[in-house]
Amino acid sequence: MLPFDELVLFVMMAVTLAITPGPDNLYVLSQSALYRWQIGVMVTLGLCTGLVIHTMAIALGVTAAILASPWLFDVVRYSGAAYLAFLALQSFQTSQLTFTAQQSPQKTAFQFYRRGILMNLSNPKVALFFLAFLPQFIDLQHGELAVQLIQVGTIFILITLIVFSGYAIMAKPLQRYLVKQPHHQRRFHQFTGIMLLALAIHIAFFSV
Repeated sequence: MLPFDELVLFVMMAVTLAITPGPDNLYVLSQSALYRWQIGVMVTLGLCTGLVIHTMAIALGVTAAILASPWLFDVVRYSGAAYLAFLALQSFQTSQLTFTAQQSPQKTAFQFYRRGILMNLSNPKVALFFLAFLPQFIDLQHGELAVQLIQVGTIFILITLIVFSGYAIMAKPLQRYLVKQPHHQRRFHQFTGIMLLALAIHIAFFSV
């Protein structure tokens, strides 16, 4: 396990990264505001499940193998960009609906959970970040590499779960506002679509 001082530093950095606005937590916030906070929590659980898979892949060396193969990395990169572009298109289409038609999500809670997993796994930036960030807190004198990677990855995932769930719960006031302002709800859908499309373009053309 990490020494106490390094553990405190790691937790502080993980919390900072989790609360910093980014595509994932903004998506959790938007879905919570447009529907209900439970939907945001399901997306969060999906995102965290993706982080579990990333952590295990790094511990087993799978991530390093993918990043070392240019063609395999491109497959992951373009597949992820295509999926995010698809989600963006869905958001733009949803913005054309009336508020009463979209008052309840058209998908099940499990579908939102699955969407969170796919969003996380389809973004190669997450794999790159984990591969660069987690090993900084590894000391082979304190145990095996894979075990330590799983330990710090688990801490990071728990922090992400807590912070993102907080985003989902705090979206309730925003949801009440959108109920009273349907035209702003449509703009919120459009904002989500633009955000996802921008991320798709960034992954497709600027990930190296």
